[in-house]
Amino acid sequence: MPPSRSKASLACDSCRKRKVKCDASNPCANCRLSHLSCQYTIPQKRRGPRVPNIGRRLGNVPEVERSPVVEEEEPPPPPTNPPTWRNEAVLGRLQNHITASHRGDPSTLTRLSRIIAEGLSASIKSELPDLSLGTITSHCIDQYMRFTFPTAPLIHEPTVRKDASIFFSNSTVDPFETDGEHQQIARMRAFTLVTSLCAMVASVMPESLLPYRDRLTRPFLSASREMLSCFEIHDLDCPTAASLTIRMFQSGALQHVTGKANAAFHVHGHAALLAQRLRLYSERSIEQYDALEGQLLRLNFWHLYASDMTAAALQSRPFTLRESLFDEPITLKSGGIRDVSLLDSASASNDEAFERQLLIGVHLIRRIASLASNLAPGVRAYQQERKEVDKTLLLRQYMDFMGLLDDLPPWLRLCNIVSFSGNSNTNALHEPSLWVQRSTILISYHCMKLAILQQCIESEAYEIAGFDGYTPALLIKKMEMVQDLMLTLEDIPVLYLQVKGEPHVERIRRVGAILLEFIQVVEDEHLQSRAKALLRRLLDVLAKLDSKAHQDLCYVGADE
Repeated sequence: MPPSRSKASLACDSCRKRKVKCDASNPCANCRLSHLSCQYTIPQKRRGPRVPNIGRRLGNVPEVERSPVVEEEEPPPPPTNPPTWRNEAVLGRLQNHITASHRGDPSTLTRLSRIIAEGLSASIKSELPDLSLGTITSHCIDQYMRFTFPTAPLIHEPTVRKDASIFFSNSTVDPFETDGEHQQIARMRAFTLVTSLCAMVASVMPESLLPYRDRLTRPFLSASREMLSCFEIHDLDCPTAASLTIRMFQSGALQHVTGKANAAFHVHGHAALLAQRLRLYSERSIEQYDALEGQLLRLNFWHLYASDMTAAALQSRPFTLRESLFDEPITLKSGGIRDVSLLDSASASNDEAFERQLLIGVHLIRRIASLASNLAPGVRAYQQERKEVDKTLLLRQYMDFMGLLDDLPPWLRLCNIVSFSGNSNTNALHEPSLWVQRSTILISYHCMKLAILQQCIESEAYEIAGFDGYTPALLIKKMEMVQDLMLTLEDIPVLYLQVKGEPHVERIRRVGAILLEFIQVVEDEHLQSRAKALLRRLLDVLAKLDSKAHQDLCYVGADE
């Protein structure tokens, strides 16, 4: 039986996520029709007094005189069972040392780093006493390499694994004890990268892969952000590839934990600004670095660029890395002459051929985003000018975009992935990476294809899409595009949709918005009926994805 609440405010978990009316029975009618598990576990959202924020609470603590000279005695050990890692004792010590840390005193940096690391260790130990930090971080890196690296190859796996073992082993050696400021900053940056990776992985992976994820995300994210704040001035002045990666990982964790896309975009924008300042769009800039750092900078830039182009094509945020903002055209190549492997050669499943396959898929994702980002604003500009030259260019770009899947590598085709998985143990280990790439490529392509057609309709530039006007043929084509997306979503195992997190949810929701508008403006009953059926299928898919932003939207009106 469902909880004893009034039916006016009661809805099951699935109906809340899909934003549909629930009859509050058990199981409810919607869940019976959709063959979903009907549960009433999400707590009711209630209004109440605001909890004072950390800043206000710290304001009640007597002010401590701040000095660049740090006290000689060791800080007291963290409590055995702190409620959270960011407790006031730790925050107080951080505040006392923060000014001195920016002066670059190695002893201060060492002590500050130790405080943060001890706070993280105490927090995780209180939540998961049976697991060591070394085991947890190793598992997070494993999940990143299986499910995130195939579309975001941003780290050097052997280096990250080595750093994680240094920081989170049972060794009595202090990992932050170094000979000088340069080495100290390098250690702090490495710690920040490992913890930001763990925060991002814990925030996005479903419980089936990381059952204790909710107890990891905030401690790791807080530790990563606090450590970055301690050397941020130096990091902004002398950035590395890790500087970009850290901010992208923190941005991803913020978005998945809070559902606040604007806050995440702000952090992500810092990485884009660093990429601009380093002139990573120029091949000459990359050539100045050693082979490994150059490879990481190259891939970090292309990942930032693809993300920026995707957001611009879907009009979810403005450009930050558009070519017109650079002081020269983009000359950066897909790969360099001296590229080195980013995978751990100690793993039997990793080989150069597999890594090359992954990079081919990564750059296809970038091409999809780049072409779409040129088309969408181009169509809007054409609406105002209606120049024949612009029309010819847009037609060519539209045809190029429509033919992008002709370049889908054979190993990413559905029949090959299914048969590929049963050939050997090595192939079975590669299967998740291939599914993740296929999922990202196809969903990005189909969503952007529909968004471009929608832009042609809104701009009355029907001829760009090959139509004479707002005709029944165009409406039918629109439904066919949605149907193609739905078949793709339903062909992909749900796990590979879940591990992509908010980016997939954002694109699917965009298609849902287009369908809702279609249902309201189209008068043909047959097309309306088809659109409603597709929308129900789309909502069924969304209900299986764990989206914080989606849940926030569902709560409004359901409980109030």
